[in-house]
Amino acid sequence: MRIPFFIPLIFLLACNPGKQPASLSCPNNFKTELYFGLKVDSATVVTDEKFNEFIRKNMVSANLGLTIVNSEGRWLNTATGKMDSENSKLVVLVYNACDTAVTHTISKAVRAYNSEFSQQSVLRVDYPIAYDFVDER
Repeated sequence: MRIPFFIPLIFLLACNPGKQPASLSCPNNFKTELYFGLKVDSATVVTDEKFNEFIRKNMVSANLGLTIVNSEGRWLNTATGKMDSENSKLVVLVYNACDTAVTHTISKAVRAYNSEFSQQSVLRVDYPIAYDFVDER
């Protein structure tokens, strides 16, 4: 017997009759992860200073709140058959997708990064989410 997907949600909400996450009232909230590689070529990398300048110019100036995490990307290089890696930056954004200015800013920033730092691509992963700021002291 299959249980409809919304039944567990009803039980979850019933178990917590207190404050519900504000974002549940709007189903268009998203978390976007952007994976920016920092290797330009075999001798050049995007420095922290250059990356932070890029973020200030292309995202923070558009009033996007974000989190930046230092990371290392790894992938199978199909040309050599070996694992490659490079330092990277993971940028995490939470926003309402109904705000087309935000989605446009994210896409524009990705294109600018690819152009400015000679990148083939930036990985973008989008998740629909519900969120809330918890302030229980």
